[in-house]
Amino acid sequence: MLGWALTFLVIALIAAVLGFGGIAGFAVEIAKIIFFVAIILFVISFSGARVLSPGFLTGREFVACLESIPDARAAADQPRPPADRIARVV
Repeated sequence: MLGWALTFLVIALIAAVLGFGGIAGFAVEIAKIIFFVAIILFVISFSGARVLSPGFLTGREFVACLESIPDARAAADQPRPPADRIARVV
């Protein structure tokens, strides 16, 4: 999104150099709007607000979730059911 703002700023500079004041002013206004929208979206995404994403896990919650998963080595030590008891899905 900042790329678009930069593009409109360059268009405005080129238009101003060539003497197109109206186009330059319009391009600058669009660049400003896009820039501020990008900044607002960045702040919202950086804050990690739970209001916007209630499923978001904090670092501690993520670690607790990982610790609740049984160890894969312990699961590998458990005997497996016989092959004839495993249901086949076709």
